[in-house]
Amino acid sequence: VAAGGAGAVAAGIEILELGGNAADAAAATILALNVTDHGACSIGGEVPLLIFDAKKEEVKSLSGQGRAPLSQAAIDWYMENGIPGGKDIKMAPVPSVVDLCITTLQRYGTLGFGEIVEPTLGLLDAGKEEWHPRLAVTLRRMVEEEQISSGSREEKLQAACDRFYGRHPSRNDIAEDLEAFYIRMGGFIRREDLAAHSTRIEDPVTVDYRGYTVCKCGTWTQGPYLCQTLRLLEGFDMKGMGHLSADYVHASIEALKLAMADRDEYYADPEFVDVPLKELFADAYTEIRRPLIDMQKASLEARPG
Repeated sequence: VAAGGAGAVAAGIEILELGGNAADAAAATILALNVTDHGACSIGGEVPLLIFDAKKEEVKSLSGQGRAPLSQAAIDWYMENGIPGGKDIKMAPVPSVVDLCITTLQRYGTLGFGEIVEPTLGLLDAGKEEWHPRLAVTLRRMVEEEQISSGSREEKLQAACDRFYGRHPSRNDIAEDLEAFYIRMGGFIRREDLAAHSTRIEDPVTVDYRGYTVCKCGTWTQGPYLCQTLRLLEGFDMKGMGHLSADYVHASIEALKLAMADRDEYYADPEFVDVPLKELFADAYTEIRRPLIDMQKASLEARPG
């Protein structure tokens, strides 16, 4: 288990010792990170996840990315004002961490929500922040829903998830509290936004690099720019330069700059924009871009292709 705060690492190990598999441990670690590393991540944020299924020998990307509000008034506000920074709640997408963790458990895991969330509840109960007990109440409501619901493990997990996102036929207290919070803070997220959320399961974006297949999530993240960077670096003798030598670092940074320029120019949500990844990864395009890397000089320009 590799994670941020020690408590999150311990959460993953605890689930493995309980008999859970890697997916169970990953979900437990993600939830715990929202406590131990709050600020770097939060229960209201997003989680891009790559998972390798050893039995099927396939990698899948799970899109734990919340969407913008559905309200036209919200979209009009963003178009006029842009996405705010700082602590302005208007920057918040639909919270996706909960659905991502439960989708991971349903598709790849073996345990229930109550089992994998226990380490996080321990962290919250021992915590001192004013939001700790409130999040604990939310998670325990979900555990309660799982316990009182009938059906398979997957159906019980879904019931807990539906209570969070306001899709339950009768108990939607969490979603109602969330909506009230967003309204009070001046945000745009509403019950219909929560109810419409789902975690997409996709094939990853991949490139082959020196005998390895490198996988990243799609262009709803910035991840594919690493694939473009590796394509550019294939034309350099990185090993011959020496690990972390001046030339090694220079070539890497210059390749990253070119890939990031394309990221800024072309990447977007692929459900709304036709992102030309095939062309960006193509041999011909890479061979046009690679000579832009001057080994004697650092570029100070953003140069999308």
